Amino acid sequence: NSSQNQSNQSNQGQSGNQGNQGNQGGGINQGGTQTGIEGVWEIKKMGSTTYPVMEDGVELRIYYYIKSRKIIMAYKKGGTVLKGEEDSYTLSGNTITITTSSGLETTTYSISGSSLKMTGSDGTLIECMRVTSPTAQEIESAPPY
Repeated sequence: NSSQNQSNQSNQGQSGNQGNQGNQGGGINQGGTQTGIEGVWEIKKMGSTTYPVMEDGVELRIYYYIKSRKIIMAYKKGGTVLKGEEDSYTLSGNTITITTSSGLETTTYSISGSSLKMTGSDGTLIECMRVTSPTAQEIESAPPY
């Protein structure tokens, strides 16, 4: 794993997800040009639901793509990446405030290695893992969900 961390550190100056590839082995994310929360995160658990789930006989995975004050939902259904709603957010300490069509959602979060845990104001826990696939570019260019 130390060799993965070295490759991760050498990529710090690059943008996008390239610098995070070393995290697959559980290395510590050094951040690079991203803030700690930026990147692509796969939702593993939301409340009592564990992902992926089966929907209409097809595996469904859900992702957050977080970048420069935008949070984009993405879905992978049967191997096809689809782009969901896009909202704006602000950060203050370990609190993220998301502006959605139905109002403001305030969530506290913590990052440990390649794991992101978010707790909503209603107490719902969302557990995510940083992933390298789908990429930010795949989500940006995906058809709508």
